[in-house]
Amino acid sequence: TNRATKIFFKDKPVSSITRNDQTGELWISSDKLYQLKDDQLRSIDISNSLPPYPGKIYFDPENIAWICTGNGITKMGSENSLFYDLSKGPTHSMVNMIANDEKDQTWLATHDGLGQKIDHNFKAYRSVNNTNIGYVAWLHKTKQNSLLAGSAAGILSIEGDNISLKHALATTKFYEDEEGVLWLTTENGRVFKLQHDSLQEI
Repeated sequence: TNRATKIFFKDKPVSSITRNDQTGELWISSDKLYQLKDDQLRSIDISNSLPPYPGKIYFDPENIAWICTGNGITKMGSENSLFYDLSKGPTHSMVNMIANDEKDQTWLATHDGLGQKIDHNFKAYRSVNNTNIGYVAWLHKTKQNSLLAGSAAGILSIEGDNISLKHALATTKFYEDEEGVLWLTTENGRVFKLQHDSLQEI
């Protein structure tokens, strides 16, 4: 019809329009930087650390946006951060390690037991077989996709929501070698080798 069906930037100057081929979004430089997809408009401005009045945009092969501005060049990656405050629980807020299980569920090794991240919530596990898990020094997904943890109660196996005690040995450090053998140490200097579920002191 040669008539505009929608006007997005009435009375605003637009200096550049760039299509992000990986996401299909249009990135539009105006008084702010705008992202347009499916008629939904989102803005990025100085509150997101972007200098005012952005110009031309270039996307490199790693999908990083390089934006020309009057004050220099800005690099924008896809990094986002989200902070979960665990000071009021449910898990202990001192987190020692983080690992994912074979189903890509995120687990936390904490000062008092294990934590599991479920969507944006957390679930605490503080006992196994009526024994306090206590301090969890390490958490590791092995080459066989088993998630193991070293706690004050011993070496734990995590499968789904099921936590079991494999060996009642408190360990402080671990290392998995190229053959999948787990080397474990204790706080008083003992060294153990864990292979095929068999624990041997070295």
